[in-house]
Amino acid sequence: LALFTFCFFFYFFIHPSNVITFTTLKKIGSTVCVWGENCTLPCTFSFGNDILIHWYYETTRNVHSYYDNRDHLGQQISQFQKRTSLFHEEIPKGNASLLLMRVQVADEGPYLCYTSTISDSSRKNIDLQVEALVREVNVVRVNDSITCSSERIYPEPTLSWSIDPQQAHKPEVQVTEDQLYSISSTIVVNGSSNQN
Repeated sequence: LALFTFCFFFYFFIHPSNVITFTTLKKIGSTVCVWGENCTLPCTFSFGNDILIHWYYETTRNVHSYYDNRDHLGQQISQFQKRTSLFHEEIPKGNASLLLMRVQVADEGPYLCYTSTISDSSRKNIDLQVEALVREVNVVRVNDSITCSSERIYPEPTLSWSIDPQQAHKPEVQVTEDQLYSISSTIVVNGSSNQN
């Protein structure tokens, strides 16, 4: 946030009528997990005997299974191998939450938590949204042009300037191998309408 503010005020000082804005869209009601960090997907159940817990991705793809008082990962899809865990000490308290480690963009989507005991069963749907915030903004001035850029952002951002659109080049967006976004935009300070 501090670096973003620097970019804002850097150009505001050059020309106070122009403002840089980065935006990303968020889904309402989603569980937001930060890219590269660990995240907990919440799930609770009414405790009973013979506990069974299944976590699925996109309804049928096995993420994590627990029964007979231990984990069973033989059917776990490769995407989640060595990246999931339950809170075993909390299971007797009705906590079936899943710890997802080193979150990736590919983890985004719908999850199903299925739990059952000898007396009850339940299904809970969780929508996971991955987010990689703007951490650094780079501003470079060359002659009459100023370029503002940022990288490793998710979901796909937009970048706009509060100026005559003829002064700003259309933002360029690129996707990295790990599905994060880089974005940049250039304006011409003297008002020239030359385009790339």
